[in-house]
Amino acid sequence: MTTTSPSISDNALPVIETVPFMALTVSLRASMATLAVQGMAADRQVRAEAARLGLNTATPSQWLYTGLSGHPDDEFDLEVALPLHEPVTGTPGESFAIRNVPAFHCAQYTYVGPWCNLGDVYDTLFIQFYADDHVYDGRIRERYQLVDLENQERCITDIQIGIA
Repeated sequence: MTTTSPSISDNALPVIETVPFMALTVSLRASMATLAVQGMAADRQVRAEAARLGLNTATPSQWLYTGLSGHPDDEFDLEVALPLHEPVTGTPGESFAIRNVPAFHCAQYTYVGPWCNLGDVYDTLFIQFYADDHVYDGRIRERYQLVDLENQERCITDIQIGIA
């Protein structure tokens, strides 16, 4: 289901299994307080490294969160992954890796709108997630289908919540 508001209908979180993919990645520790700055910097870094390696940088990135509790001061692992659709001939820099990102069993929701509303969207999603009797496995993925920093109302983000 797609929406522009934080309210969602019952059963709006279909359960899916994502497809594994190869990606150029960079990993870091972050908190909710530092996420916007650190995450965007890491995304720019992985795209710059992909460009240095002669890879396509136009593909949507995915942010993989592990250990995300939602509490502002809790740290978690963030991996910014740029899916690869061509072979890599060069060697990535020291802080980057090329790895297989495995399939992911999750509940998915497609959000359309500005990222400043994501906190409210997540609150609503987790209420529905638990109402659907799912058990959170501590992992979340965000896949950025469309990024428009000039008009964030146009942003399209797939939110995938890991199911244990």
